[in-house]
Amino acid sequence: MKHIGNEIKRLIEQKHLVKKEIADALGYTPTALSGIMRKESIDCALLVKICDVIGVSPTSFFDDEKPVAKPLSATEAQALFDLLNEKERTIKILLGKIGTNSGQDG
Repeated sequence: MKHIGNEIKRLIEQKHLVKKEIADALGYTPTALSGIMRKESIDCALLVKICDVIGVSPTSFFDDEKPVAKPLSATEAQALFDLLNEKERTIKILLGKIGTNSGQDG
């Protein structure tokens, strides 16, 4: 099993997160957060809370693969779907204009 504290530290650094902001979100001081990052294991409830704050799944601490991103909420998924539809609509409009312009040049 991974050294939980080291893994938390690695994820924070990898995601370029600010330790003070994470500590504030957890209700800890930056010094207390540093203490947590030195521990080999921590309470499961605290691990879940930290995972919520840094945006990873707790399961990423128990396998040797890359951290698993949290699943999208229904709202986030819908926003991405809407964005994709808008991009497709824009592409169709642009392709239509290109087709019209190329017909005029010839």
